[in-house]
Amino acid sequence: MSLTLFRESYLTAVRTKDYKSLASLYAADAIRKSPGQPDRIGVMQILEHYQEWQGTFADMQLADRILFLKDNVLIAVWGWKGRHVQAYMGVEPSNKEVGLIAASLFWFDSDFRVTKEHTYEDPYTLLIQLGVINDQGRSVPSLTEPCEIYDCKTLKPRFENLAKMRHYNELLLSKQLEPWLDCMSDDIEWDDQMVPGLAVGKDHSRTTS
Repeated sequence: MSLTLFRESYLTAVRTKDYKSLASLYAADAIRKSPGQPDRIGVMQILEHYQEWQGTFADMQLADRILFLKDNVLIAVWGWKGRHVQAYMGVEPSNKEVGLIAASLFWFDSDFRVTKEHTYEDPYTLLIQLGVINDQGRSVPSLTEPCEIYDCKTLKPRFENLAKMRHYNELLLSKQLEPWLDCMSDDIEWDDQMVPGLAVGKDHSRTTS
């Protein structure tokens, strides 16, 4: 099985609630982590997560936006939406449509079964969409954009860009503001799913760093 075939099988299993097929994609001792949620250890606990998620949000739809593939690692930037039909973080069912953009990292064994899954998403945005928090946030995402795929097998490595990003992050972590800003173009764009919309330009970076 290839990484792209895994992802197709994963999406099909989740969309159709075929938990038997989903279980076959994970190693027996796989671990799922997501900040703010308890770790799920082993296939049964991982399946429980998916069943709870899809029980809370009905008519689930999901689609990939970007895939990064390298050796035994897959990174997916993906979106989902569904109707709120069971209690979520203390919020009673509202039947409202909600949804998020999330990112997941998968590591695989030699048989292309998942050994680790790390998923990152923003539940604060869901609470805004449900109307229990009065704040600005992202709307329910569109799932119609074509998926972009970046496969290291077909892309020529550009190590100079990796060196630039390491330098960029070092400046940020060491709080060297002006040299960090010098690494950016004047029209740099930030797409942070935890803020209402796209941020453009160095001035935004200066005021929020």
